[in-house]
Amino acid sequence: MIKAVIFDYFGVISSDDYWKFVRHNRDRASKFRDYASAVNNGEMHWSDFIEKVAQATGTDVQRVNELYESEQIDPRVVHLITELHTQYKTGLITNANHEFIDEILQTNNLNNIFDTVVVSSRLGYSKPDPRIFSEALERLGVSAAETVYFDDLSMHVDAAKALGIQAFVYENYEQAKKQIDKILSQS
Repeated sequence: MIKAVIFDYFGVISSDDYWKFVRHNRDRASKFRDYASAVNNGEMHWSDFIEKVAQATGTDVQRVNELYESEQIDPRVVHLITELHTQYKTGLITNANHEFIDEILQTNNLNNIFDTVVVSSRLGYSKPDPRIFSEALERLGVSAAETVYFDDLSMHVDAAKALGIQAFVYENYEQAKKQIDKILSQS
């Protein structure tokens, strides 16, 4: 029986021009991957990360900040999570720097729709490290078998599945809604 549904933030709840801008760097070995790991694991301050990304992508700090600030939250996904939250425990696991993500969550009242928010920079490790999923399960008080997880990156989905979580690659809202409805109707 499903008791909890956990979501990723970037690429699921929101997508922004920044991620489109650096996606080609994020998906292959690059300086960006090292910078992202450092900031997501709490080893680098947010402002230092922005400066390094600007240098690595050949743009200026202001443009990188503008791209980050262009983030668009999908209201359909927020509505889905809000509905799920009335009957299930809901969680967020994000590879992010808390200096950045905490403000977004608070400004958009997203903290209210989650029973737990697991931010990698607060833990010192990030997805696909299995410890981040275990942390979320422990905080929610559920087992892996009682949990569904959505992420836009298959390596994170694979890590969740290895723990026994029913995990799916998020492609778009319609696909996720159909998948969650199917799972919950069978639960």
